[in-house]
Amino acid sequence: LRFDNGALALHGMKLAFRLNETTGIPDLCGTYPIRDSNRLVEEYMLLANYWVAQRLITHAPKGMALLRHHAPPVERGMDVIVNAVRESLGYELNASSSKMLHRSLVEIGKQ
Repeated sequence: LRFDNGALALHGMKLAFRLNETTGIPDLCGTYPIRDSNRLVEEYMLLANYWVAQRLITHAPKGMALLRHHAPPVERGMDVIVNAVRESLGYELNASSSKMLHRSLVEIGKQ
């Protein structure tokens, strides 16, 4: 549902470190496995945030709710990214909206 409304998911690798107990310097570095349960918890957290925001909008006294709103990306910056991806990697990104960008990234991920 949130992707249909224009949400964008960027699932990169998450690094995990094991620190030396004496020096505090990393002994080992590897990727942290992201499981389906991690993704499920993330989705429920986002859904909870959405419903809390909706409740604040409808029930908080006027001007008393502080909600965060992300501005759209700078169009020139997106053009630079789209061109760089096309020229260096050979992929086409549709950045006309966050929904279309998400769809493009999903398709690239399948290749």
